[in-house]
Amino acid sequence: MSVHKKMRRVVSLDLIRTVAALMVVMIHCSSPFVKSFETASREFVLGNIFDSISRAAVPLFVMTSGALLLDERREFSVKKFYGKNVKNLVLLLVFWSAFYAVLYQVIFPLARGEAADVAELIHDFVFGHYHMWYLYMAVGLYLITPFLRCVAVKENAGLVRLFLGISLAAQFTVPLTQALAAVWEPLESWDNLLGKFRLQFFCGFTAYYLAGWYLTQVGLSRRGKRILAACGIFSLALIFVYVQLTGKYSIGYSNYSLLVFLYSAALFQGLYRLGERIQGRRTGSLLAACAGLSFGVYILHPLLLTELRRAVPYEGTPLLYLLGMFVTACAGAAVLTRTGSAIPGIRKLFRM
Repeated sequence: MSVHKKMRRVVSLDLIRTVAALMVVMIHCSSPFVKSFETASREFVLGNIFDSISRAAVPLFVMTSGALLLDERREFSVKKFYGKNVKNLVLLLVFWSAFYAVLYQVIFPLARGEAADVAELIHDFVFGHYHMWYLYMAVGLYLITPFLRCVAVKENAGLVRLFLGISLAAQFTVPLTQALAAVWEPLESWDNLLGKFRLQFFCGFTAYYLAGWYLTQVGLSRRGKRILAACGIFSLALIFVYVQLTGKYSIGYSNYSLLVFLYSAALFQGLYRLGERIQGRRTGSLLAACAGLSFGVYILHPLLLTELRRAVPYEGTPLLYLLGMFVTACAGAAVLTRTGSAIPGIRKLFRM
């Protein structure tokens, strides 16, 4: 790979990471409107619009990791990967779990004159804050990375396509059939039937991980790219319409939904191609700086959102409130991350 092409690839992935981080914050800003209001309300409609658009957040992060960590051209040592990458990820998980557990079960209660809850402290430390499920999942992906690298080589592109095809059938069709079961009841048993085949190996976020590698290392034909783009747009529209009509956001927004997969893959492809067209070192440097803040924004924004909602309760202007929360949380988390990253000894806590 030429130096110029490699730089364009890095810019593309920095762009995707930046967009993914913003989408994570938007999900947590918009989801309360979807969960707390009736489907006919303007709050629900607005929340559904932003939440649907942002549903690619975690898949984008995972596909970016796949594009980087499964790249066969990168030097790779299992011992070094487990001893450095996996260890650092586990340390991040332990530290931030302890941070949130102590903050919410010890510091905040004592500040209010209440007693610390030791049982809840232990529970929160073990299971992490609500948004930290991603780190647990990432540890699992990191653990299987050496095995996936044996498969994710260009000579095995057909094998990877087969894996993705089985994964789509074994996992991503289940939420879709659950949604369609309202029209045709026999579809309710589809997930039970699939369960009998014990296809768990093809489930989870592995498909996104491999898809990130495939789209960047193998790629699609021009016709394939157009088809994926069309499927992505159509899937996004269906996600919004389904949640709007049924209110069943847990099904419509599922990361294991075929619609979310197609939308995420299409958006990843589109952003990657956009990044390849970006010219100029200044833009590349700006995106690199933003991408460097992405983990800190992800890990810190729930704290800011919680305190913002306590300080500024919602009073009936949904768009202004949502965007205000979003901008304030993003900016605040970015400033905190930038500050923490400048302090020797703790800067590694703000980078994944």
